[in-house]
Amino acid sequence: MSNINWAEDLDQLANELPLLHKNLFFNQGKKQFYTSISMLKERVKSMDSYTIVMEIARIVAAIGDAHTSVAVPRYKRLPLECYWFQEGIVITSILPEFEGLLHNKVVKIGEMNIDRVVERLSGIVAHENQSFLMSQLPGYLICADILFGLNISNNIESIKVTLENHNNKQRDVIIPTIRYKDWQTDALHEKGRSSSELPLYRKNKDKYFWSEFDPIKKLLYINYNSCRDMPNCTVEEFSQQLIKDVQSNEDIQKIVIDMRNNGGGNSELFKGYLKWLSTDDRLNCQGRIFVIVGRDTFLPLC
Repeated sequence: MSNINWAEDLDQLANELPLLHKNLFFNQGKKQFYTSISMLKERVKSMDSYTIVMEIARIVAAIGDAHTSVAVPRYKRLPLECYWFQEGIVITSILPEFEGLLHNKVVKIGEMNIDRVVERLSGIVAHENQSFLMSQLPGYLICADILFGLNISNNIESIKVTLENHNNKQRDVIIPTIRYKDWQTDALHEKGRSSSELPLYRKNKDKYFWSEFDPIKKLLYINYNSCRDMPNCTVEEFSQQLIKDVQSNEDIQKIVIDMRNNGGGNSELFKGYLKWLSTDDRLNCQGRIFVIVGRDTFLPLC
């Protein structure tokens, strides 16, 4: 990114974002936005591109709108995934060659304590509440480019991580980074558990939506992972099949719509089914329809 005219890009950000956004200054005053850009323009000549991008991300994140963010370039990453539990940020998936690190808690990156790391990362994550921050931050934590740009790590090719196991024993590990395109979806996770043992919401991760009927509980489980059509099935086709399933099966007495993993998309696509469901006398009553949401649920159901 050495040939980028950063001053020109910052001028474009200052001039166009207020015009394109419906209400850019709902959370902060104009003065703070323009002052932050002006101060960065004065410093860009002495900064590296990684740090400049992080500072731009910080300015945009301060707007406080999760839909308005900087798509930070991501080239190198740690070969793992994490989840932010109440107890801390824990490695939940990792390449087989690092199996011994699975389920360890991250307590330091480089020489920086994890609380300080979280504080720095929070400044560039566009979010409106703590729940969404907890959802997004682990994806930033594994990005070597971001860690380098925020001066959390001084190396992009390998990163020192301090981990803590279930016995509260800590150790430092130097983990080599990989390219994002080399990350394997079959990384080690759910060790020792077959697909049948996984909870419903963790099955069929390759599908945007799917359903399953439990005849014992008389419950139709609908997993709605993404508000978009699949190549072999549209949301409309899926909705019509759900309607047929309910109409043809009197045993269906309850419906669960699980949106815990739904990161957004076009929320209009599922409205047709919801409108039909609201008119069904058998199910549209108290104690028959349940909706599950979580920190990863980005768009409202309707």
